Amino acid sequence: DEAVVAEGGASLVAVRVPETARGKKLLEDKASVIVREHFGLAEDADLSENLVGWRELARSFLALAAAKRGGSSVILMLIALIAAVGISNTMMMSVMERKREIGMMRAMGMERKQIMGSFLLEAFGIGLVGAVAGVLLGVIANIFLVIWGIDFGFFMRDYDVGYRIASVFRGVWNFPMIIGGALFTMVITAVFAYFPARKSLKQEIPETLRVE
Repeated sequence: DEAVVAEGGASLVAVRVPETARGKKLLEDKASVIVREHFGLAEDADLSENLVGWRELARSFLALAAAKRGGSSVILMLIALIAAVGISNTMMMSVMERKREIGMMRAMGMERKQIMGSFLLEAFGIGLVGAVAGVLLGVIANIFLVIWGIDFGFFMRDYDVGYRIASVFRGVWNFPMIIGGALFTMVITAVFAYFPARKSLKQEIPETLRVE
């Protein structure tokens, strides 16, 4: 209104409908009636060019949000890769250094599946402890971000992105990501304990007992 100096008139009518097939039909049936009433247009007036969805109006914002999500996904993938490398190295070294123990258990009559089960159970327990500790530390760190956040006002005051943004960086609770990260840790730990244990179990008992 003020931007186009309409002097009390309306320059835009916003209609909110559900993003479903029924909402689309409602928009087509009712929005034209609302627009005609507000602008005093004739019944046969073509409004197809004037009915614009919010996604088209916010195209730049949605593109920026998608780019932000993509960047966050890349960072999370790199973090997951680093964590997987650390976990795999720890578990592989732990199993490979216990070849003599595997040979002794086999010499005492334990079956391969029993030995494998014990290693996987141990690896799963280590992964569970690590996942719980990581989740707790992450939750504690995120509480500060959710409640108070980090104020970047001193940095953002001269920065213009084309629309209004908050100067306080805040965190959110993403429970699917928290649960997924914990499950990822436990699965990766068990997987990287399985392969070296399987390799050691394929060796002959005297060969494993000779390992210093």
